[in-house]
Amino acid sequence: MILETIVVTPFSANSYILGCSKTKHAAVIDPGGDIERILKNIERLGLTVTHIVSTHAHIDHAAGAAGLKQATGAAFCLHPDEIPLLQQLNEHGSIFDLPISGIPEVDHPLRQGDSLAVGDLKLNVIETPGHSPCGICLLRKNMLFVGDTIFDGSIGRTDLFGGDYQTLLRSIRDRILTLPDDVTIYPGHGPATTVGKERQTNLFCRLM
Repeated sequence: MILETIVVTPFSANSYILGCSKTKHAAVIDPGGDIERILKNIERLGLTVTHIVSTHAHIDHAAGAAGLKQATGAAFCLHPDEIPLLQQLNEHGSIFDLPISGIPEVDHPLRQGDSLAVGDLKLNVIETPGHSPCGICLLRKNMLFVGDTIFDGSIGRTDLFGGDYQTLLRSIRDRILTLPDDVTIYPGHGPATTVGKERQTNLFCRLM
C-alpha cells in the first residue's frame, strides 16, 4: 500500500493519495487544490488515479476535483446529499479568492455501506453527517479517512451550511468511537491520531 499526504491551499487541508502497490491504481481523497503538486506526486509514485473522493463538498476538500478529473479521467465520488454544497463551489471560491477548477459531475454517489475498490484495496463508506449535510469517512482495515468529522483533540465545526452539532456528536459516537482503538484517523487538517487516543483525550468524545 502507498500513502502520501499533501497539505494544500491556505486552509492547510490534507489531500491523500492512497495507492495499491500491486496494481498501481490510486484514489485521491479530498483534492482541495494545488492540483499540479498532486499530479506531480502521482507521477513520481508511478500511479494511475482511478477514483477521486471528496469526503464532503467544502471548498478546501473539493475545489480541485474537476481539474484532477479532467487531468486523469478518474471517477469523482461524493455523497449525494453534498451535491447542493458542491454546486456552490464557484461562489465560495469568489468569497475566499481561491481558484476553482470547475464543478465536477458526480460519477459514483457514495452512501453508507458502499465500498470502493482501488486496485486490491477495499474502502468502506461510513456516513458521518454533522459537519456538512452528509460527509463520509473511508475505512480501509485499520485506516480511517475522516475529512472534517474529527481531529486530533477536536471535532469539525458545525456553523456552516448543513452543519449540526448534535448530529456530528452522534456520528462520532456511533460511527467512529465504535471502531477499535488501534484504528488510525487521517483527518482533513492536522496530524493523524487514533480512535483510542481520541476516546481518552478528546474533550468532545469524553463528554459523550
